[in-house]
Amino acid sequence: MEHAHFDTDENRWLSGEPRTPVTSDLGGSQGKDELVAIRKRVYGHDMLYVSQPDGSKIGRINLETGRITMDRAELRDIFDRFVAGWRATHMGQQPPSDDDRDEGTRPTGPHASHESNPTPHAGLPTPQTPDPPWQPPDPATRAPDPTWPAPEPLPQVAEPAPTHRNDLPQVEPIAPVAPVSADATDTAGASAQNEYHRRSERELATKHQKVADDAQWRQQIKAERPVMGRVATALTAKPRITPESQATAAWKVGAEGERRVGEVLQGVRGIEVLHDRLIPGSRANIDHLVVGPSGVFVIDAKKYTGKLEVRDKGGLFRHDPHLYVNGRDRTKTADGVLRQVKVVRTALGDDFADVQIRGVLCFIGAKWPLMKHPHRVNGVVVVWPKGLPKVVTASGALDDRVADVAEQLRSRLRSAGQ
Repeated sequence: MEHAHFDTDENRWLSGEPRTPVTSDLGGSQGKDELVAIRKRVYGHDMLYVSQPDGSKIGRINLETGRITMDRAELRDIFDRFVAGWRATHMGQQPPSDDDRDEGTRPTGPHASHESNPTPHAGLPTPQTPDPPWQPPDPATRAPDPTWPAPEPLPQVAEPAPTHRNDLPQVEPIAPVAPVSADATDTAGASAQNEYHRRSERELATKHQKVADDAQWRQQIKAERPVMGRVATALTAKPRITPESQATAAWKVGAEGERRVGEVLQGVRGIEVLHDRLIPGSRANIDHLVVGPSGVFVIDAKKYTGKLEVRDKGGLFRHDPHLYVNGRDRTKTADGVLRQVKVVRTALGDDFADVQIRGVLCFIGAKWPLMKHPHRVNGVVVVWPKGLPKVVTASGALDDRVADVAEQLRSRLRSAGQ
């Protein structure tokens, strides 16, 4: 560390300006006050700190990069002239040559030894040619400064490499299921799969953005505040690419359940199957419609895990079945199927008013009793996937009208894949 003292008068001489006191910027005549320069190495950076004799900070400059940080912005002009003079005497940076100054601005007196061939001046006019802006010397070609004592070795702190958006650690993204083509019609689970794909991509992009913003903040705060920046980053948790949210994963699970029901119904004779039909005036959809000999079946696929059971809570003289899966009451799922039944009734119209419509809940992944059989909850049939074909192929009076009913539903209920 080294200390250098310059009075303001000498400062002005080093910049080639008239030697007159500065009165306005420092709040009074400062012609004889000294400025104090302290040079030291901070975290590997060659820094020069400038202050007043009373310890009031004026500013600091990184001698390697030229970056300036002012504590008193109103003194920037004095700070710049002082630093220029300091460089001229301590780092081999020579003051402006005689050719760059007007003859009347050459200094005299005790400071004349700083310049070769000094001559007396008659006046102090403003320099005609301003000093060129200082450029930081090339560390590779700069000769060692004999006045700079060898610094004591500091503990080596591994500086993190600059992090850019493209340099972020690559995190293995959660591979989303490929979206179903917009041209695919009557595809089981098409709309649920597309919705999952959209939500998964949006959620993953948001998480990557948070990681990138955090890395940029850490780099910036360490550069601006080397000490406190490291403390702040050490105490701040880094955002991570966490697994997708439960709300997003639910769409994936729903699409898998619908595809399983579609596989079970594929190839069953005597029926017409329509998958993934939009409810008019809504973004909701009907998972499956099956037209069989006994009527139309509105099937809602549910992929739940756990034990499935129906409990009668009606007492001795009243039948009130409730559906439970994994200990949770799922009776309201039957109410949702009944609302879809009303939509199908409206779509069939008066021409097919005699066609029976039944609601079906098909649970995929649930644990059924060993002697399992379909249940009825609020008029809705509750069944497992492999039990569906028997339910929808039951005999009835609609054998010769199955194709007509299916065509009516296709024309009135648009496919979600269209």
